[in-house]
Amino acid sequence: DDRLPPEDYIVEDRCNIPTDHGWAWVVCAGCFLITFVMSLYDQVLAVMFVDVVEKFDVSVTTAAVVFTVYAFTFSIGCKYSHLLTYACPHVLTYDGSHLLTYALFTSPYIRLFT
Repeated sequence: DDRLPPEDYIVEDRCNIPTDHGWAWVVCAGCFLITFVMSLYDQVLAVMFVDVVEKFDVSVTTAAVVFTVYAFTFSIGCKYSHLLTYACPHVLTYDGSHLLTYALFTSPYIRLFT
């Protein structure tokens, strides 16, 4: 078969070199930090929700729509990022920043829609 290397082909011994080159602890620390922050995210939003309703004197529905738009813009990136697999990573950052900007500018006008 033409695709196989010749018999005298020398393969480097890479058994002693870790694939991550010693940076696995950074990945583990990052995952721990993200999990820790996201576990507290719901509790913080619950406290903020009550404060938003009281401070702005809005209905619970209006405040819920604001938080829903906010959460939607943050979660939409992971929903369609698989479509941008072959695109430049800056495209996803660009789209995410536009979605976040849209959510921040439209949230004060949410009373018009409720």
